[in-house]
Amino acid sequence: MPEAGLRRAQIPPSGVPRKPGYNTGSLARASHHWTKSGLRLAPTSVMDQAQWHTGAVSTPNPVFARPQRARVIAYVLAAVVVVVFTLIAFGLHGKTGDGPGYFQRGDQAAMIGLGLCAAAGILLMVRPKVVADEQGVRVRNIIGSYDLPWDTVRAVSFGRGAPWLTLDLHDDERVAVMAVQMADKDYAVKAARGLRALHAAALTPTVVE
Repeated sequence: MPEAGLRRAQIPPSGVPRKPGYNTGSLARASHHWTKSGLRLAPTSVMDQAQWHTGAVSTPNPVFARPQRARVIAYVLAAVVVVVFTLIAFGLHGKTGDGPGYFQRGDQAAMIGLGLCAAAGILLMVRPKVVADEQGVRVRNIIGSYDLPWDTVRAVSFGRGAPWLTLDLHDDERVAVMAVQMADKDYAVKAARGLRALHAAALTPTVVE
């Protein structure tokens, strides 16, 4: 009877064995925090916390992320630019000044076209995207794209003050992941946690029993 009572005392209500000094409540309340090197991510669920400490890692889910706040700003700003240039275009009529020249329909069309070009440039902000699975990570930034297998990635980092997540490669190069931006806060933390889980799972040897 004393031994049975001791075993019950060592197993918390969640059913996950608790290691000495391991507080599941404090980890659940603090899913991420800053260190000197940047953002450190911790698991959120009780099961993830058990895997974090015991080393038992399940197959992570694929990750798909795009900028959130920047996309909204880009769409709104592009629409405003098109409207403003269109209004300016319709205001181009009559004489061009003190000279004999007159505004033509071609001038109005050129002004609208200029607004569309400016809006297209602004919409480049919505281009960044990252897609990752157990095989690797595909990054698309405003300019340039990368298709990287996980064995070329040394670390997934989110440095303090950095505007977006970066991939540190084994050849000492760094690839910016503009799709995961610090301005998106919890969305960015979730995406970063997913990328780190995929990276860790890809580099963990498979144990065959």
